[in-house]
Amino acid sequence: MNHVPAEMDLIMSGGGFLGYYLVGVDRVLRKLCREEKLVIRRYAGTSVGALASVAMVCELGDGMIGLYDQLQGTPDFFPRIREYFLAVLPEDAFEKCTGRVHIAISRLDWKYGVFPRLVPMVVSSFRDNEDLVEACMASCSVPYFVSSTLFYRFRGYHCMDGYFTNNVVIPEYANWPQLVVRLHHIPYSWWTVFTPYEHMVLPLIVQGALETELLFHRSPQQNARVGALEWHSSSSSASALTTTEPVPAKKRRVVALVLQKAAQKPFTAGLLVLVVVGGGMLWRRRRRLSR
Repeated sequence: MNHVPAEMDLIMSGGGFLGYYLVGVDRVLRKLCREEKLVIRRYAGTSVGALASVAMVCELGDGMIGLYDQLQGTPDFFPRIREYFLAVLPEDAFEKCTGRVHIAISRLDWKYGVFPRLVPMVVSSFRDNEDLVEACMASCSVPYFVSSTLFYRFRGYHCMDGYFTNNVVIPEYANWPQLVVRLHHIPYSWWTVFTPYEHMVLPLIVQGALETELLFHRSPQQNARVGALEWHSSSSSASALTTTEPVPAKKRRVVALVLQKAAQKPFTAGLLVLVVVGGGMLWRRRRRLSR
């Protein structure tokens, strides 16, 4: 590998069970770090990318495989993510991740105090291991598919999977390259994000490792993208975290599935209708009174 940078940032998008790809990426990067050929300054992740970021910083190795093996075929796998990470993380995990790991979350906000909307939220400071794991859980909370509720409570906020607002979070520009892993570029059916098949596990791991090696065999000028991997370039430095949007078509499918699930729960569906319609009526009334 002739084009390994001395240091870089690693940014990983959400993608559910396509996260097996990240295991292959990690194997190559871990080897380079052990050989002191590479230093990864910062990690940023959404959903499964957040889990992978924490696992990589804490050097859990192939721990993500063990996690996924436990989750497959389990209807209540969301609570098991929390249990697994709290059990395997070192005691100082939150200290290792503070300032080095950026986790993207979607947070409920009220525009003008009446209209509900989701806004991006990025967390990079953690009080303890439980706070760190809770941030990951909030970033992974896809309503009615991963979690059993519409919102996940984190630090007093109502949160959802970071995918809905911030699928790829780019830390502020630095004087080193930034490698982005976009799992939605992997040519698998979008449904495998939620329901993986055993035959796809090993190919995804191998694909992640091979594409990472291939990327480092080429200079960024020669080919800035290989498969799901690409170098992020910025023409000017940024003073705050910038974001790029996920693939709109896939986002629409996920939102449609969430609404379909909500429709199967009459109380939740009714609550959603009341919030949206009631918020809209209050907003229109406020507009009329302000004229």
